[in-house]
Amino acid sequence: MLKKRIIPKILLIPSQNSKKIIAGTSLKYDTYKTSGSAESQAQIYQSSISDELMILVSNQCTFDTSEIIEILEKINEKILMPLSFGGNLNKLEDVERIFGLGIEKVIFNRAQFDNPSTILKVAEKYGSQSVVVSIDFLNTNNNEIVELNVAGKSQKIPLEILIKNVENLGAGEICLNNISRDGTFQGTDLVSLRVVRNLTQLPVIQSCGVGKVNHFVEAFENGADAVAAGSYFSYLDQSILQIRSHVNNFGINIRH
Repeated sequence: MLKKRIIPKILLIPSQNSKKIIAGTSLKYDTYKTSGSAESQAQIYQSSISDELMILVSNQCTFDTSEIIEILEKINEKILMPLSFGGNLNKLEDVERIFGLGIEKVIFNRAQFDNPSTILKVAEKYGSQSVVVSIDFLNTNNNEIVELNVAGKSQKIPLEILIKNVENLGAGEICLNNISRDGTFQGTDLVSLRVVRNLTQLPVIQSCGVGKVNHFVEAFENGADAVAAGSYFSYLDQSILQIRSHVNNFGINIRH
């Protein structure tokens, strides 16, 4: 059995006072808050011996590719843990540049609807283990049907269809993001997690809403293979080593 993972997230956003790219967090993918240097934050996670690090660019932010590459190069030079990156990856050439830096996984979001052929090409060329597809959704009354923004329009789609699409694209991992819980510290969406866990054998990363240690435990107990958190680690000054110890006390096979 694969060991469970804890994944800190760094969101790249523009500084409030300049065009410089720094680390930050979001609240419901709408309000953004800066948290400091992305490189420094990555080094903190390195010192905590994180399992891996997820670096993301918000869909609402537009940066030069060269600027993103420069940030990723600086981060990758200073840390040893595996890195995954997601943000406006639409072409195979973009992904090739990212992998050329030593990044181990790429994360797709809108491309599953806008450019699915790119995901297929990446999975074929680099292997499914290098591809994560993120499903960012809103709550609905029916927890097996979620609301997404597809091509600028709100659509309600059954999770079963979304998961089957991700599998058909050759992804090796799924990341679940309930936007309504993002940055709220109120806990992750366990209902949709259980639904997805019953639909696929792919590893599932549960993201959005972590506010206390027990939220990690709850996600793992409900089928998550990994839990990703951004605001939790940025503002609550929590030790990944202590979280691992707490999770391990519940008999969960956590990576050390």
